[in-house]
Amino acid sequence: MKQQKTIMKKTLAEKLIDAGHELKGCEVNRRNKNMLVYKFVKTTELMEDLTRLTAQ
Repeated sequence: MKQQKTIMKKTLAEKLIDAGHELKGCEVNRRNKNMLVYKFVKTTELMEDLTRLTAQ
């Protein structure tokens, strides 16, 4: 099974999807049932974009 990266913030997940990263699915957040978490395939490119987007 490929490794996954969990993203908690919707706007960040949307930016990663727009950048072409593969969304594997969404799940209900265990701590807050009103929120979702977003699961992506963990790749080097995803981690680089994640670093770039969160450093702003």
